[in-house]
Amino acid sequence: VLVHGGGPDNAAISWFEVFGELARSRPVLAPDLPGFGRTDGVPVDGSPAAMADLAVAVAGVGPAVWIGVSMGGDVVLNVALRHPGAVAGLVAVAPGGLAAYAGNRVLHPLAWLACRLPDAVLLPALRL
Repeated sequence: VLVHGGGPDNAAISWFEVFGELARSRPVLAPDLPGFGRTDGVPVDGSPAAMADLAVAVAGVGPAVWIGVSMGGDVVLNVALRHPGAVAGLVAVAPGGLAAYAGNRVLHPLAWLACRLPDAVLLPALRL
């Protein structure tokens, strides 16, 4: 199960180069998380825990290898923590959500505040 990153990302952007190769030897699923790609009608809850729960429900597979990039890395880590029975393996590529401090005294608090904006404001801003 391939989980894309945040911002303007979606499954097609993150995984288009590897999807076909991986699918030659195993079933592959690369869902768009709510608010990304062309998802419509699914309530958006930007928390990694909520996205992990939804990804597991959508995947509907037994133990799988979960691969996530950036924000998707945070999501797959939450899949492993919240749904260990759904995980046969885990690959977190540059996972987001792990650093308590980004190293810039001005930028880090501003990024933290920006991420607290309501999804109705944050998601359209990120799409720009």
